[in-house]
Amino acid sequence: MSAPHVVADQRVSAPPTTDSVPPTASHTAATRHLCTGVYIDAAFRDRVLRKVHNSPYKRVAPSYAFDLIPLMRNAWYARLLETALHTALVGSFSIPALLGHQTVAALMAGGLLLYWLVWHEVATCRSLVHEHVRHRQAQRDGDTVKQSQLTFKRLQRNRGTSAWDELRGRLRIILPAGVITVVVILGLVAARPDELLLVGQLSLGLAASAMFLGGLRQGLINRFHDPKQLRPHRMTPRERTVDSQQQHPCAVYRRISTRDDEDEMPFFSMYGNESPFVGTGELMHHWDPPMTVRILSEGDEDTASREYRTPPFTAHELVDHLESAVQTLDRDHDDVRLDLDVRRRVYISETAASADRTLLRREPTREEIATIIDDPHGRKHHFLEVTAPAEDGELVTVVLLRVIVQGRMLSIDFAGCALAQTPHEYQRVEAYGEHGVLAVLAGALRTLVTLPAEFGKLWRLVELPALFGLALWAQRDRTLTPRRGVMIGPRLSVRAEQAQEWSKVQLDRTTLLKNMKIIEKRLLNAAEDFLRARNVDTSEFDKQATKIFNSGIMNLGNNNQVNGNILGGLHMNALLSAQQGGDAGQQKGATES
Repeated sequence: MSAPHVVADQRVSAPPTTDSVPPTASHTAATRHLCTGVYIDAAFRDRVLRKVHNSPYKRVAPSYAFDLIPLMRNAWYARLLETALHTALVGSFSIPALLGHQTVAALMAGGLLLYWLVWHEVATCRSLVHEHVRHRQAQRDGDTVKQSQLTFKRLQRNRGTSAWDELRGRLRIILPAGVITVVVILGLVAARPDELLLVGQLSLGLAASAMFLGGLRQGLINRFHDPKQLRPHRMTPRERTVDSQQQHPCAVYRRISTRDDEDEMPFFSMYGNESPFVGTGELMHHWDPPMTVRILSEGDEDTASREYRTPPFTAHELVDHLESAVQTLDRDHDDVRLDLDVRRRVYISETAASADRTLLRREPTREEIATIIDDPHGRKHHFLEVTAPAEDGELVTVVLLRVIVQGRMLSIDFAGCALAQTPHEYQRVEAYGEHGVLAVLAGALRTLVTLPAEFGKLWRLVELPALFGLALWAQRDRTLTPRRGVMIGPRLSVRAEQAQEWSKVQLDRTTLLKNMKIIEKRLLNAAEDFLRARNVDTSEFDKQATKIFNSGIMNLGNNNQVNGNILGGLHMNALLSAQQGGDAGQQKGATES
């Protein structure tokens, strides 16, 4: 039985118009939303600054449908705004103390501390009310007994096990707040008029500074709603280095210990516990093991006499044909066109790159890449990389295909990866009323109301000298010079780290899998066309291609079935068996409890 076959159309339509060309990676929704994230997520901002900008000894991961340059620049802007707010807080009571106004300084410090205690108490009461409402709502909705018990346990853990415990928890806040309130009132009564005037001026100045910085922060976020230019006009040396690394055709990957994989994964998987394709996201599909067919000539003779001792083609010729075939999908009519970015990527392990970094110092030529493709014994692995962004870069499908001709065999390795959407809170600028003048005013008031939350972050002022010192140290690319004991493989991909979990993307999974299957079938059909044109028997290729076309997972309630999955069947069946065993164990434990 032959696999479904589609002959590649040799007629190539005219290139799309300028209006239909997808925006550059600097202006995609993924870039804009990640830039928003550095203003509202301090932990994410710190990882961008420390693990990307201030990490000159590690290569950055390849960027797919987003740009690291505006992300790093806005991370610094956000950190400077935070530093300005913390400086205003500290200066409101430290400057009067240095100028000899100890009473003013004590009143400002006491007032700020009282503000923090009141804010903390209100926030705690809100969380208790929300927990209580969720518990009552779960009971009204007829929630399961187990879920209701878990909700009630959380409520008891937050509220305490008795009324006395709850009262004691409240007294820990109320008593200090009362003492500080009395002290502040006595200080205001005993203070001189000029000191009271200075306290009022400092309080108004602090409030105005907080509102100004909050409004400025929201104004910077507003730019991401419809930006004209996100990239800086002049880049720093570090930004130029990151720009060259994120687009470089050579990617360095880490070698993970096989012992760790054996301990954590009881089933067979080609890539182990961690995918080597850093930055591509979740590895959602791969041929395990790769498709391997004998290179035979067409005819009725026995296979031994039809076997090619010298293959009628080279590996790079097949890759050239596959590249041109898949690129036609991007040149179709706008109504049916599939946005694609096709390029050649060379993967080098960080142990191999430790001794030879020739390809990292410059971009390899097409002839050099062809030599890498044709060399099955080398330590450099070439993959034809096809990227299909959707929803303006919020969804990205990355397909990687490797061709090896060796031992009178043709081996094709296929991996499909997915990058899901960025967190919903990062997409806030797209929502109604979250940009414009009203959003700026709301941001200013929000900063003033949540000002006490910044008290616990004042220690971050201490780390500023080290942060800026490392930023200056990182201006040179230190991955090009070998250093003993230093591996340069990237440890972090900010886009992949912030992507939503593959199991929770709901309808987005359909788009990602659809694009992957379109590319997969296009590559298989193009490979079959190429083999037939070179007088190669494709009967064995057809059989394995049919298995791949028919492979898949049907989700019927709690019963998962794998159909016709020969390539990758061991991996998928073992995974489903482990999941079903875990579900059975959970159900048994719930029944016993």
